[in-house]
Amino acid sequence: MSKKKKIILVVTAVIVLFIIGGIVFKPKAKITYQTEKVKRGDLVQTVEATGEVKSATDIALNFRTSGRVAKISVKEGQVVKTGAVLANLENNKENSQVLSAQSQLLSARAELEKLLAGASRADISVSEATVAQRQQDLTTARNVLEDTKKIRDTEINNLKETALATMNNELATALGSLSTVKNTLDDNDLSYTLGALNVNSVEDARNAKIAADSSWNEIDLLLNTLSSVSTTEQILTGLDQEILMLDKVADAVNKTLTVLQNSLTSNYVTQTELDAFKANIKAEQVKINASRTAVVTAKNNINSKISYYLDLIRQKENAVSAAELAYGAAEAALTLKREPARPFEIKIAESKVKQAEASLLSASAQLEDTIIRAPIDGIVTQIMPKAGELVSLSTPVMQILGASEFEVDVDVPESDIVKLAIGQKAEVTFDALGLEKKFGATISSIEMAETKIQDVIYYKVRIQPETEQLEIKSGMTANVTIFTAQKNGVLIVPSRAIKTNTEKYVEILKDDNAVERRTVVVGLRGDDGVEVVSGVNEGEDVITFTKK
Repeated sequence: MSKKKKIILVVTAVIVLFIIGGIVFKPKAKITYQTEKVKRGDLVQTVEATGEVKSATDIALNFRTSGRVAKISVKEGQVVKTGAVLANLENNKENSQVLSAQSQLLSARAELEKLLAGASRADISVSEATVAQRQQDLTTARNVLEDTKKIRDTEINNLKETALATMNNELATALGSLSTVKNTLDDNDLSYTLGALNVNSVEDARNAKIAADSSWNEIDLLLNTLSSVSTTEQILTGLDQEILMLDKVADAVNKTLTVLQNSLTSNYVTQTELDAFKANIKAEQVKINASRTAVVTAKNNINSKISYYLDLIRQKENAVSAAELAYGAAEAALTLKREPARPFEIKIAESKVKQAEASLLSASAQLEDTIIRAPIDGIVTQIMPKAGELVSLSTPVMQILGASEFEVDVDVPESDIVKLAIGQKAEVTFDALGLEKKFGATISSIEMAETKIQDVIYYKVRIQPETEQLEIKSGMTANVTIFTAQKNGVLIVPSRAIKTNTEKYVEILKDDNAVERRTVVVGLRGDDGVEVVSGVNEGEDVITFTKK
């Protein structure tokens, strides 16, 4: 390989290494932020438009809602000042709504003041007394529950003892019945004709007696194990078994009677004697039925008492639960009154005040819709309707001639027209007079019908300058700034700092260059920024632009 080729290869390798090193070791891009401080100040919202000076003409005035004219407060030819009431519709409903909204606002403010002040000593004393009473109610409810359980136990124990006595008594009765059955079936004189008409009946009766004897022996053994300290379930089980035993004894008695009914008289047994055997067995039927009824009654008495106290104790337990809840609620209320108001509670109360203020503004606006006020100084030149007549929002009510010689007509887009209202203040400059020379003005009328300019909707707004300067001429170009809203002493951030995802938020740049996202509630959107109702603090740095 030539020397020249070696040099070319070395140079090429060095270049490749530089390129790779540049890619691998390229420094990471540094993120920089543009920020502005959250400041507190006055925020003004305006609408700007350009118009033309025209000679003043009569201004047609009408109500902003339909209704019946209640009163015309002026006469034709009368001189009026800006803001004077000229006419009003019947507005009892609107007045009532304003009064109600005022009452709600006073109530909301009072609740906020009460929350900030905390509970009074007298209020805390009342709550303490309530806690003591609820504690006593709980103690009483628990005592009543325990007393009810004791009474239940006593009454059920008494019924258990009665049941045991009944079971023993009826066991003896059953034994007597079985003895009568045995004596009847084993009688020597009867044996010759016993069941002669149905020989199978004798075997049936003897088998029934054997079953009854076995059952009787079981109950006899069971009763030896039962006492008043036995459980209610054990006693009830014993009663059920004794009922079954009595049923078997009754079956043996009944079948013995069937045997007698199938028996005949003989040289050893007369009809009178046979009838006597039957009478004895029938007497045992009555006894066994009575015994069974007595045992069933003892069982039912226990079950009825259990059921009665089951419902009664459930009621008393519910009363204890209710007393526990009431006591807990009273304690929680007392604790709450002793503690200062928490931030979120204050925010809720403040929110209710703002809602009440908004409701009052809305009600007041509806009331104002029923009133015609003089938008400017002038003379009433014509009055159309009379008191009592119905008018619509498009019905002219009166004409007023402005005291000023000129007016300014501007076209306002539909996006801004909702911010305007008759009587709002404005500031006007004229190109011909210089932008440094400013004149006060007032909105005197807003046309209801739209005007379409190059497929964009506009509304004609008439501005009355508050000047009679001769230097203003018809046809001059006027620059109008209308003041639509203002808030003083609020927190303000730049509009570009407000971001929106599912909710509005800002990004705060912390001292360690970390970025914290904060959800915010915004208020008025002004010319110099946006009001932030909650979410930021004065002096914090909000990010307006991020450069990577």
